Amino acid sequence: MRAQEYIRQNWLDKFDADKTAQASNLSKRHFQCIFKEVTGITPNEFYQDVKLEKIKEKLFDDSLKIEQAFKACGVDSRGAYHKLFKEKTGMSPSEYRKQNNIKK
Repeated sequence: MRAQEYIRQNWLDKFDADKTAQASNLSKRHFQCIFKEVTGITPNEFYQDVKLEKIKEKLFDDSLKIEQAFKACGVDSRGAYHKLFKEKTGMSPSEYRKQNNIKK
């Protein structure tokens, strides 16, 4: 739980397994094993999921262009998170906006 909270509080920072393990008072190796055992996903996957949720929240802000929503979350709209967004949601960010009746 401490690791999840640490990730939620530091989602704008680049994921750092060492710092996340320290926040849990565990060695990095032990932390990664326990995290996956408890949650079913790796700490990095959890971080990505949190980041994607933040991107979705920003996409609801119709004053932001898609590129600006991604940038506000610390990632490039044409980079890996664009691809990950599509893989996880089954749609592009613009399709996501359209489905949710968001103007821009």
